[in-house]
Amino acid sequence: ARAGEGAKAAQEEERERARAAQLEKRKAETRNMVAEQIRRDEEQVENHVDGNDSDANMPSDTDDLDDPMAYEAWKVRELQRVKRDRDLRLVHEQEKAETERRRGLTDEQRAAEDAALGKNKVEDKGKWKFMQKYYHKGAFYMDETEMDAEDVRKREFDGATLDDKFDKQALPKVMQVKKFGFSGQTKYTHLKDQDTTDFDNPWNQKNQLRANYDSKMAGVGDIDSAGRKRKK
Repeated sequence: ARAGEGAKAAQEEERERARAAQLEKRKAETRNMVAEQIRRDEEQVENHVDGNDSDANMPSDTDDLDDPMAYEAWKVRELQRVKRDRDLRLVHEQEKAETERRRGLTDEQRAAEDAALGKNKVEDKGKWKFMQKYYHKGAFYMDETEMDAEDVRKREFDGATLDDKFDKQALPKVMQVKKFGFSGQTKYTHLKDQDTTDFDNPWNQKNQLRANYDSKMAGVGDIDSAGRKRKK
């Protein structure tokens, strides 16, 4: 019996030593994990200082709020903003007053004012050369109220350039085509040159006989009279 009790005591002592060794092992692992985390934190801080991190290039947000120069610059910007808003409000009020004044005028008075201001004046367009290329000035940024006299958008965009400056009517008939001598040479000069309409033909003459004939065609009468029976 004593031998059995001694064996149990020895086993219990062995288990206690194993538990103590396991506890020490866990403590060592915990200390290593803490040390590794501290090392990573220190490396991250060093990366921020050295500029190797992506946040290092962010703009500084530590400006001195009490800088007198910055305050004076802010006051100038604020005064400019107040003046700009006041000018816009004044322009809006003037436009509104002008609109009310124009509404009280007659059609003849408004037409006379428009003629004096040149609102309905048609600008003279220059004459194009024979077979001159067409260039559109573009549909973007066409707010003419913001353009001054020297604005590039007021330049003559449809003027002759390069080969268009020469008189192509003096060339032989065979050379009066676009891209002559190149692979993209056109076959015809223009549509009017290929027009074969015979205006001397009676079908193309506008006279009373032709008008009477056209009036009897289907689809040329008044739509309200369609489907009505003719009176005999």
